[in-house]
Amino acid sequence: MRQRSRYTKSEITMGLFTTGSQWMTKDGTEYFGQYHTYVTGEIYTEPKWNQYSSVPLFPYREEKTNVIYRKLKDIKTDYVAPQQILPHPDTTKLKDNFIVRYFFQKINSSFIIESNEANYKLYQSGKIDNNLYLMVVLNWYIVGHINDENEGIAIRPGITTKNKIEVTRASKTMPDIMRHLVNYTEYSTDTDYVVPPAIN
Repeated sequence: MRQRSRYTKSEITMGLFTTGSQWMTKDGTEYFGQYHTYVTGEIYTEPKWNQYSSVPLFPYREEKTNVIYRKLKDIKTDYVAPQQILPHPDTTKLKDNFIVRYFFQKINSSFIIESNEANYKLYQSGKIDNNLYLMVVLNWYIVGHINDENEGIAIRPGITTKNKIEVTRASKTMPDIMRHLVNYTEYSTDTDYVVPPAIN
């Protein structure tokens, strides 16, 4: 838990990224990915504070187990690791009202990264070890009404409901995704996007 419950924006540095050998979690696991810091000296995972998934980070120490792990990492294999790639959605180029999001999680870690279709294809082809990583694909709705709407006796589900359903479905494969994706309106716009009919 953070030392204080509230911080001003000027007291937080958000959106930092490490490629390793800088921070580790409490159990000594080397950390890769986004993190943020506070003027108090605290360092937490995630680009900004998330009460469900942010965990404290500590200066990385090269312990004996880490040295062994690094030596094992140097062994040549045909496998590659998934790369963290965040989406940059453009609603003007959507064919549907959603984008496709790809998430990977090491089976021995709670850390989840988001990637892209190219890494998904590497996973499907066996280039990314499916014995080492879990992977889920989501249709993430970003265009339309945020909340459900009544249409006579029927209810038209909004972005929030649709994305909750997607996360719940994905959690059957990757349970930690429920703590990773908590903002169901991420990347969304509160408007309906109409795809123009084909001219030809």
